[in-house]
Amino acid sequence: MGNADDMAQLLQKRDLVKIEIDVLTEKNDGIETESLQFQRNRADNQLALVNSKIRLLELKQAEAERQHEASLMHRPRLGFISWIAPLLGPLPEAKKLKWSNYEASKFKSQYALAIAMVIVVTTITLTLAWAVPWMRYSPLSFCFGLVPHSTILSANLPMLLVLGFLFYHFVYRKEDPAQFLGEHAIKEEQWFRAGAENWTIQQRITSCLLFGLCHVVNLVVPLSTLIALSAGGTVLMWAYLREYRRSGDSRAATIATARLHQTYNYYALLVLAVVVLVYTAWIIVAICIAFTS
Repeated sequence: MGNADDMAQLLQKRDLVKIEIDVLTEKNDGIETESLQFQRNRADNQLALVNSKIRLLELKQAEAERQHEASLMHRPRLGFISWIAPLLGPLPEAKKLKWSNYEASKFKSQYALAIAMVIVVTTITLTLAWAVPWMRYSPLSFCFGLVPHSTILSANLPMLLVLGFLFYHFVYRKEDPAQFLGEHAIKEEQWFRAGAENWTIQQRITSCLLFGLCHVVNLVVPLSTLIALSAGGTVLMWAYLREYRRSGDSRAATIATARLHQTYNYYALLVLAVVVLVYTAWIIVAICIAFTS
């Protein structure tokens, strides 16, 4: 028997008990007998018991509704994403997706497209950093003072090194990197792309722009990269809509785009790690040469 049927029976029983109490009250008519008092007490106890059962069932229904709502796709209700959520298109009324390496393996990694995205994002980042010097800085490097730097790496090198150490120590050594990158990718795909087949052109463009801007919460991402990531978001939006047109399934399109997103994240972090390590080694060598000369 479902909760709705249980609730209907309890409400009916409560009405009957209330009628019984009214009848006993009329019979009393100012004369309190021991038998009527006993029946009245029994009816009052029944009413209290029924009300308790109704309240318990209401709490169970509220918890079930809360769990059902939590299982659906939704954007965070706190933080930066919650601030920009009203500007994004509506999400589909579907169950929230969780990353699965096995399920994602059914879709192509699209290595070529991921590498092309890395090249495009890197090119835009470096071009903007060269053309607009203040865009070399990240929000965190601004906090440490505006000291002129000749390159985007020199402006953010200390923060990148600290971030790299923390990522290696707390994530890479303890978790499966593919799982970690995939979990973050599928969350962002649900926030910024899921349901885009029903969005207007304006909502899609807004989503691409805000996708880049939302990375400001990372604090170490240079301002030029925030704009470049909007271009990356445009590619991911195109990939989502392409997969949706092919399969007609928003769930499949979200997972496929998350797989591409995960592959892009892997190559982007790999390139960044190599560049930072080479640049750091070059600085150390230059310092050693300066001290020995």
